Amino acid sequence: MKLKVTALRKVTLRAKIPSQTRRQAGRDVVIVPSEKEVWVELAAGDIEFTGLVLGVHPRCLPDENATHIAGIPMVLLPKYTQETLPQEFFGLFRMELSG
Repeated sequence: MKLKVTALRKVTLRAKIPSQTRRQAGRDVVIVPSEKEVWVELAAGDIEFTGLVLGVHPRCLPDENATHIAGIPMVLLPKYTQETLPQEFFGLFRMELSG
């Protein structure tokens, strides 16, 4: 699922971003599509295309409870599906399907 995220205000999101990994295949090195989990910082009006959005940095939502996942604190998003998008989250950003 590829998502289009539009920042309504300054926000830092934890998201999976498409990337590539090098793998050894016999004597050859092949490039395999993959995803990496990163913090994405957006200013109001910025647009980013991501994979799964996991959460928001706690400093963006100081009154919300943060959850630690693999040692990384974040405010988890409410449950969303393809059918519930487009949707706004915490008044910080809007998410919709891309393509």
